[in-house]
Amino acid sequence: MREDDTVNNVNYYVQVFSEQNIILETMTLEYVHHLLDDLLVGLSYKSVSLIRDGKNDFQWYKSEDDSKLNGGTVEYESNHDYNYNSLRLQKIINNVRFDFHFTPEVISKENYSVDNGTVIGESTTGSGRTIGLNFTKLGYNNDFSLGYYKENENLDTNDPKNVSFLWGYNYSSPNIVFNGTIDYTKSEKISGLVEPYTMIDIEGILFLFNTYGIGYEYTNYKYDDIGESSDKYRITEQNINWLFFGVSFDL
Repeated sequence: MREDDTVNNVNYYVQVFSEQNIILETMTLEYVHHLLDDLLVGLSYKSVSLIRDGKNDFQWYKSEDDSKLNGGTVEYESNHDYNYNSLRLQKIINNVRFDFHFTPEVISKENYSVDNGTVIGESTTGSGRTIGLNFTKLGYNNDFSLGYYKENENLDTNDPKNVSFLWGYNYSSPNIVFNGTIDYTKSEKISGLVEPYTMIDIEGILFLFNTYGIGYEYTNYKYDDIGESSDKYRITEQNINWLFFGVSFDL
């Protein structure tokens, strides 16, 4: 990352190299109750634990000749533990399944320290209230789905207002299972601390013989105009590619 600045009519820039180690643990418990033969309600509890350790190396340069100035390293760590509940209703009509999802607003505290505890604090994080409806056309060995999800703004956490459209396809046979999804999300700016964006995420996972898995995911972010900005190196678009493999065993 590079940032430019000017102090006393002298142009400088700083380059930052970041390294992070992230451990994410989640646990979900759901209780499902059949109200009718084809209508059920599910109440779920989700617990999240996120631990991040990182290091940023800073190096300042003079813009006119790229000569080195001061440099330094900052190490930091954060712990974020929170939980929330969700509601799910499911109704099946002929070969079409309707899933309604509701998650209330989530607000939690993230504790962090910098340089081995010399600076200790906390920040407010979370998400807005989410409502979603998903339609799935059930087939003999393949399913098609279409979803719509809306997340309200969360002013306490500077979380934007999001609207998402999802398309999904599942194919299964005795030895092959394929899952494919497309996610289109549009966010809206609600405060000066939020940069609105448009995201497209495409993911495909292929499972062979119920043991081996290979997947590919592509994500594109396009950040909207945030007005006049002195940062000429501001990121306006990101393209992220993931390729992953997995092996599962039944014990």
